[in-house]
Amino acid sequence: MTTAHTLVANCSNAEFFDRYAAPGRVALVGLASWIDRQIRRSQRRLDPDGSWSLWSHALLLEGRRLDGQHWLLESDLDLHSHFVRLGVQENRIDKYLDEAQAPTIAILDFGLDALQTQAVLSEGLQLLATGARYSIPKVIASW
Repeated sequence: MTTAHTLVANCSNAEFFDRYAAPGRVALVGLASWIDRQIRRSQRRLDPDGSWSLWSHALLLEGRRLDGQHWLLESDLDLHSHFVRLGVQENRIDKYLDEAQAPTIAILDFGLDALQTQAVLSEGLQLLATGARYSIPKVIASW
């Protein structure tokens, strides 16, 4: 397997997603919220020099829809005054466009062909349709 990477500077998050997002690719983000900083901090034990991770969240990119927006699948905890969503969700990329809230972004292209991309996205949509949730006790235990 070969790997290549490109460091992109002087590019907004919106420009970065427009340039590199595609169906079946995985985005990694390092978010600035308290919980995301704790996730990044807790991963320091995985780094030989003890550095905090750059990443706190992963997203499966679905591609653009009829509304012209990039959509994604993610597992997240979404708290609002009238409801709580815990687990697989489908959202627009908008929530990751603010550079202050999402200062670090990477997009991984695994070189999937059309059938592999369809299989990955179909499985993600199946998890969404069945309301797959993650366990808060397991998240806390792993932290």
